[in-house]
Amino acid sequence: MLKQVLILTAVVGCVAPAFADATWYTNLDEAKKVAVEQKKGLLIEFTGSDWCPPCKMLKKEVMSKPEFLTAAEKDFVLVQLDFPRAKELPEAEKKANESAAQLYKVEGFPTVIFADSEGRPFGSFVGGRDLKSVMDDMSAALEKQKLRDAAFAKAKDATNNAEKAQSFFDALKNVPEEYVNAFYKGVKDEIMTLDPEDKTGMKATETYKNTLEEQKAELFKTISSKATSLNSPEAAVTFLKDYLKKDGLLPETKQELMVQLANASIAATGDVDGALVILADAEKLKPDSKQAAQCKMLSGMISKNKDRILENIKKQKEAQQQKAAE
Repeated sequence: MLKQVLILTAVVGCVAPAFADATWYTNLDEAKKVAVEQKKGLLIEFTGSDWCPPCKMLKKEVMSKPEFLTAAEKDFVLVQLDFPRAKELPEAEKKANESAAQLYKVEGFPTVIFADSEGRPFGSFVGGRDLKSVMDDMSAALEKQKLRDAAFAKAKDATNNAEKAQSFFDALKNVPEEYVNAFYKGVKDEIMTLDPEDKTGMKATETYKNTLEEQKAELFKTISSKATSLNSPEAAVTFLKDYLKKDGLLPETKQELMVQLANASIAATGDVDGALVILADAEKLKPDSKQAAQCKMLSGMISKNKDRILENIKKQKEAQQQKAAE
């Protein structure tokens, strides 16, 4: 596959077993009430606790560590929404977790959301992380929250439409793009009303996002139509290199293609160093994009596991040669 797949107990029994004496809620609505009372945000972890290796790693290396829990509970009420396979959750809890996953557009496990007491996100990450990375992500999210809230406060005190629209726009710049429509649509719509001449650039931003979605859809359609011919890493490399030559591709589209090219190149040639160069070049195209963060994360994983990757490729080729000789 060329496209990576990343990616209730209503009131009673809403607290999960504690990690290092920390309280983890399993009912998001109940956690929101507590967050309001304690004037904290929400740290929401979507996990597959009994089957997902990155989830197990995150729990062991981060979520159960006193250093993390002490820091996290200063600012957040902790929430764990589980999607186990070996055990059956109560039906109400299962449905509530599925609803939350749809709302937050969860595409892979683990997904961690940093949100305010209303559940509105101001930061997130997907996949396994080490302790330092999670602590850095949490600090960055809290800083984004401060900037968001300061911009909202400025909008409230604004004396004219232009100033109010710009303040709202500045607030949304500190929110992950994937959560704007679900959690901040009212703010976006108000900007459109207050700023008919698009001095904030909101309309231009929406046009850009629509173009990006169209390019993603076209890429998926093209891949689907060529599925039978893209059944080898070598074929995938050729396809991806050709597709990258298309005119008008946005930086994020190129970054997604280059992530796949790096993976396919390793499988086709075993050139790990070459794949790292591809990812570095991709990151430079738009360093602040979500896709750039994915490039950076993948580079770190490849570098850390370089010897293991090469050994696996060697074994696969030997197995293929043996099968061909039989």
